[in-house]
Amino acid sequence: MRRLPTIAVLTAMALAGTLACSYILELPGASLIPDPEPDAADSDDADVPDGPSPFDGPRSVPFCASRTEPSLWCNDFDDEPAPPITSVGTVSLSDAQLVLSNAVALSTPRALLASVQDGTDAIAAVTYPLGVDPDGVTLSFDLLVSAWDTTDARLSQIELAGPTERCVVRLDGSASTWSLTQVCDAAGAETARESTASSSAIVRGRWQRFAIAVTFSPTPSVTLDVDGARTSAPGVAPLQRAPASATIGATLVPAGSVTLFQDNVLVTSP
Repeated sequence: MRRLPTIAVLTAMALAGTLACSYILELPGASLIPDPEPDAADSDDADVPDGPSPFDGPRSVPFCASRTEPSLWCNDFDDEPAPPITSVGTVSLSDAQLVLSNAVALSTPRALLASVQDGTDAIAAVTYPLGVDPDGVTLSFDLLVSAWDTTDARLSQIELAGPTERCVVRLDGSASTWSLTQVCDAAGAETARESTASSSAIVRGRWQRFAIAVTFSPTPSVTLDVDGARTSAPGVAPLQRAPASATIGATLVPAGSVTLFQDNVLVTSP
């Protein structure tokens, strides 16, 4: 099993143009990503398996430029010159790192890197307001898990914020599997919560395509697709059409370590 290299090794590899390892982290500044601790997922008793390859091969055309269908939001993080992270949306950051990285990307040259090293209620997320009240929303993206040593991580989500009640539909991860969680609250009090486990394992070192979807017709329902494997659930009672936003990265890691790359983010509506 491979272990995360040190900062010195990473810097030397970057200077040499060597960016093929699934555990390479870009070093935009010496203070952004600390010298990592040994990855717990590299131990013999780790719950999260290694994928066969960190790359599915780079696309010759950036993801968003290749699309012809309309969308509510598309971001492959490949604009030139490299934009600041704040250009993506509203950044929420606590006890973590969130950068646009050229270390590993599916649509080259960049992906979003969210890294939590031994975090406590850590957040590394960016939210994009969709500015519409859609009749259904699908948030899809490519995700590569580089490190995973936690039993609870709350990642990308769709938020529907009505005048009196707010609901989120979110991708969650346990020690080894993904799940789809719905949470609603009103005036600061939780009004509904439902978590539906998937059969999809959390796999390190391989790009996978995820899609979180909310539909309202004929009745509210939610789905999670991981490389085409679907998990479905009825919508909780408060779930209804409302102005929407999409959040990517890690919305909350209560404890542990998570490092992931996210690319080719797309939001569509019927």
